[in-house]
Amino acid sequence: MVSQKRHTVLVVDDEKANINVLVELMKKEYRILVANNGEKALVIASREKPDLILLDIMMPEMDGYEVLRRLKADSKTMEIPVIFLTAMSQITDEEKGLNLGAVDYIVKPISPSIMMARVKTHLILKQANEVLKKQKEVLEHDLEIGRRIQRSYCPEYLPQIPNWEIATHFNSALQVSGDFYDAFAIGDNRNLGVVVADVCDK
Repeated sequence: MVSQKRHTVLVVDDEKANINVLVELMKKEYRILVANNGEKALVIASREKPDLILLDIMMPEMDGYEVLRRLKADSKTMEIPVIFLTAMSQITDEEKGLNLGAVDYIVKPISPSIMMARVKTHLILKQANEVLKKQKEVLEHDLEIGRRIQRSYCPEYLPQIPNWEIATHFNSALQVSGDFYDAFAIGDNRNLGVVVADVCDK
């Protein structure tokens, strides 16, 4: 039986006691990384790319808000979900955190069961978003192949007929459809034949 890879959670807090509590609470279910300041958090996040970050706000030198700003500004870390875990309980604090891009805001002292449930929920959402992103990439790739096939049905060059000026513009209503056209010279090369096919579902 192949064991499922455990999610990685980065805990960022300047208080060792808080880190110890969170590590003890989550270590059985998740791989835990820790950082006791913002600079270390940014380095670890960029290097390890954790599945989720639990981030304190009130830290010396660089607070959690600034850490989140920098995470969101870096293409390597911008999609990592961040949950603020803080003693700052004012509505304005929570609003600021969510506006900066945090996926959740939990006020200390925590309820272990509620915190674990929220962590689990956001990890599930992250996994679902990754699946959707991959499916979107596959679909876009398939659509591009279909578009190229569709374009290949159309003439690469228009016929050169004396006294005729021929121009075409092809723009499918959908990114990929069955529509196509063709243009060709008829007979003594002085007559023009045009075929236009419109495909639609009913």
